[in-house]
Amino acid sequence: MDNFSLDIRTLNFIIILFSCIYSIGLIFYQFNQRKIPGLSCFAISLLFIGGGPFLLSFRDSTSDWLTVTASNTIILIGFLLTLYGLSIFRAFPLNIARYLTAVLPFTSVGIYYFTFHSPSIRSRIIIVSLYLSAVTFASAYAMLKGKNRDLQLPTIGMAASLFGFSTFMIGRTMWTYFDSELYNFMTAGLVHQLTFLFSICLVVSMSFCMLWLINARLLQSIRSLSFQDALTGLLNRRAMEDVIPNLVAKTVAKQEPLSIIMTDIDNFKYINDEFGHLAGDNTIVSVANIMSRNLPKEAQVIRFGGDEFMVVLPKYTAHQAAEHAETLRHSIKNASCQGSKEKRITMSFGVAEIKSGERLHDVISRSDHALYHSKEQGRDRVTMLSAKTASFKQPFYEQRA
Repeated sequence: MDNFSLDIRTLNFIIILFSCIYSIGLIFYQFNQRKIPGLSCFAISLLFIGGGPFLLSFRDSTSDWLTVTASNTIILIGFLLTLYGLSIFRAFPLNIARYLTAVLPFTSVGIYYFTFHSPSIRSRIIIVSLYLSAVTFASAYAMLKGKNRDLQLPTIGMAASLFGFSTFMIGRTMWTYFDSELYNFMTAGLVHQLTFLFSICLVVSMSFCMLWLINARLLQSIRSLSFQDALTGLLNRRAMEDVIPNLVAKTVAKQEPLSIIMTDIDNFKYINDEFGHLAGDNTIVSVANIMSRNLPKEAQVIRFGGDEFMVVLPKYTAHQAAEHAETLRHSIKNASCQGSKEKRITMSFGVAEIKSGERLHDVISRSDHALYHSKEQGRDRVTMLSAKTASFKQPFYEQRA
């Protein structure tokens, strides 16, 4: 072990270089792209992690106040900011970060004390290592337990890097505790040299995983937008083709009920012709908002096309779905048409429940047929196709206030 040695000054320079490059890159990304919560804090933390070694590089040429107390404190602040940044990024509570913030001044005082009042490099290393171990372990925990749904592999990768660094710091603490006193940190043994090497690996690993996570979020955002109707923010026809079939398959596999509501705005062409297409668009948006507010959270609302909407209600029978449709009918009827307070919006509804062995296309067709029946019977009503109906020629059940 004594035959192998690393140059601490060279490793120190590499930490400064990598930390600053990644920090500046992430800061530019944050300013030029959509703001990502926690990313600015994480980027600044890298700058601090690089700033501490920068001051340390002046060791033996300037005061210990700057090269020992200030440099170590800045490094500790950098890792603490990493914890804050990752907690915000992953939507993890900041309680642990605040607790470690409260501990930081005492750690800094300890560094000062063992620099000027009772000089001991050994004691300083133990204090710094214990704090870094606690902060990086908390950061790893925040990565794993955060509420945001991020890509699993880079999340685990960053957590593993942080946990590994934390474990190394515990080992370094124990090694230092049982080792003899040091007299020159810049020529310290291999364990302390490896601290710089592992710090470089941690900075690279964290930065790489962060970029991976950001890219994954961007791709997920693009995918979500491809399933989103631009006017209303509801799901669109593509979502009906890609997302809804999976939802239906899972519900049917669990042998749970599932119902479809088909609905459209009555006399929508008149609204467009009388008040203009902008008023028509505003009417569609108003209806979409009313539907979002009045339907259960399990409901998936799709803008089927034009003024037509489809509602998928997993775990709901046709009778329960019809009750929700009736609630929507009342709520929409009480809303004024965009462009005229006197003109009220009305909508017609068709409801059907999926039957055993039936495909999604079949139940959509039956609910659509029920909708046409509502139209034929005078509009502004809910028509539910009987769950036992085997043919469209069978009678419908109608609801109307």
